[in-house]
Amino acid sequence: PRASPESADGNDALIDGSGSTGSETKSDSTPSGHSETTTQVEGVDEADIVKIDDEGLHIYLLHGEELFVLDAWEPHATAVLSQLAVEGSPHEMFVKGNTVVVFSTVHDEQGLLRADGGGTAGMDRSGYCDMYRCYGYDYSPFTKITLIDVSQTTAPSVVRELYVEGSYLSSRRHENIVRAVVQGGFKAPSFSADITYTDPWGHRYDRAEIETQVKAWHERMVTDVKGTELSDWLPLQRERKGGEIVEVEPRCKNYYAPSPGLTQYGMTNVFAFDLTDPSGQPGGAVILGEASEVYASAKVLLLAHEDYSWQERGYDHQRTALHRFDLHADITTNYIASGFVQGHIKDQFSLDEYKGYIRVATAVWNWGAMPVLMDGPFAVDLAAEESDADPFEPEQTPDNRVITLKTEEEELIQTGITRALGKPGEEIKSVRFLGDVGYVVTFRNTDPLIAVDLSKPEAGDLPVLGELEIDGFSEYMHPMDEDHLLTIGRNADPATGRDIGLIDVYLIPTAEK
Repeated sequence: PRASPESADGNDALIDGSGSTGSETKSDSTPSGHSETTTQVEGVDEADIVKIDDEGLHIYLLHGEELFVLDAWEPHATAVLSQLAVEGSPHEMFVKGNTVVVFSTVHDEQGLLRADGGGTAGMDRSGYCDMYRCYGYDYSPFTKITLIDVSQTTAPSVVRELYVEGSYLSSRRHENIVRAVVQGGFKAPSFSADITYTDPWGHRYDRAEIETQVKAWHERMVTDVKGTELSDWLPLQRERKGGEIVEVEPRCKNYYAPSPGLTQYGMTNVFAFDLTDPSGQPGGAVILGEASEVYASAKVLLLAHEDYSWQERGYDHQRTALHRFDLHADITTNYIASGFVQGHIKDQFSLDEYKGYIRVATAVWNWGAMPVLMDGPFAVDLAAEESDADPFEPEQTPDNRVITLKTEEEELIQTGITRALGKPGEEIKSVRFLGDVGYVVTFRNTDPLIAVDLSKPEAGDLPVLGELEIDGFSEYMHPMDEDHLLTIGRNADPATGRDIGLIDVYLIPTAEK
C-alpha cells in the first residue's frame, strides 16, 4: 500500500518517501504516518485485501475465509486482536471509521437465496441460459456485501448482509458512499432454434420445411416470453434479516438500456449504499452489457466492455463500448451517455476523466480480414492489405492511440486522437494520465515512454510532446513529484524483446516532457 498518486480532479498528488502527506504530528503514543492503498485517483478509494484505519493503529486483513483485526502500534507489539468468519470466498474490502465492508462470492447450492424459485424465462426453475449455453443455478453466484462493526476491535460484529446476484468485478468508495460493480445475473431463455436441415437419411429438407420449423420455434419463443414477468429476467437481490433471507425489491427506475448495438449480452449492476445509513435502501444503476473495466473520478464513473460483435460481422477490428455515469454525494448514480472507441483497452489506467473530457488509450489489432473502417484515422487500404500470406497465421499489427471524447446528449463523441504511437508491432504495456499529459508505454523489443499533450482535448490531432526509449518495458507508472515519474517493469533483451527475468525501476524527469 502507498499513498494515492492522483488527485480527484486528475492532477497528481505529491508524496514523500514514507507515504505520509506530511500533515501528521509525531507522538510517542501514535504513529507519525502510515501508507494507504494505492489508488488511481486521490479521494476515490479502491478495495484491497489489506487496509489500515485512519489513525494507523490497526491493520485489517482478509485471509482465507476470515477477517483478521491486528493491533499495529507499537510495531514490536503487533498482534491479532480478533478474527471473524466471512461467508463465501472474500475478494477485498473497505475500511471507513468503525465500519468494514467485505465483498465475497457465495454459491447458492441449497437455493436459500432463491426461495421464490428464481424464475427463468422459457425454462424450468433449475437454471438459466445466455446466448451461448445453459447453466444450472449452481453456476449463478451471488456477490455478498457484509458490513461489519469494528468499534470493538476485539469483538467485531456483523451489522448487515446483502446479496446481489452476479459476479463481483470491482468497487469504489467516495467518503461514505460505496459502489460495488457486479456483473451477470441477467436471465434469458435459450434462443437456440435447433433447426434440422436434413432428414434421418441425410436428405436435405426443402425451404418450406425449414421455414415451418422456424415458424414453430418462433411461436414457442413468443409464448414462453409472454408467460414471464419482469422479475423473471432481472438479477435477484436479497438481504439477511434476523437469520432469515428476505427479498429486496428491484430498483426498476434505475435500469438503463443504451442505444441498440452499444451493449453485449449480460447486465452490470452498480450497487450503491451509504455507510452512515446501514439500514438504508440501496441505490445505484443497472445497465445492459457486462463491464470488463471500471474507472471512477470524484464525479464520474466509466464502465468499459469489449464489443465482440465485430467477429459476427466479419470485421478485423476490435472496439470497446464506454458508458458514463455521473456521481453525486449521495447514492445517486445517473446514466449519462455511451459510445465506442476503436480497439482494446489494457486496464483501468487506460481510462480517465478530466475537466469533463474522457481520455482513453487504445490498441487496434488487425488480423488481415475484411476491415471495418473505410475512412478516418483507423482506415485500412484494401489494396495494400491484399496478400498471399497464410490466412491462418496473419501478422498482428497493433495501432496504438490516445483518444479524447466529450458528451453530447446521450452520446460520447470523439474530439481528438493521436497519431499511431510507438513503432510497428509494439503494444501498449502501461498508461498513466496526469493532468494535461498522458503517458503511454509501448513495447516489442524496447520501451518507448511517450508523452501526449492533452491540454486541448478538442484539437483533433493530439500532439506527442516527446519520447524516451529504454530497455525492457514499464508495467506501472507513478508520479513522485511535479517533475518526476517512477516506472516499474521488466528488463528485456533489446535484440529479441525476450523477458530476461529482472525488474527495472526508473525515476524519469518529466519537467521537459
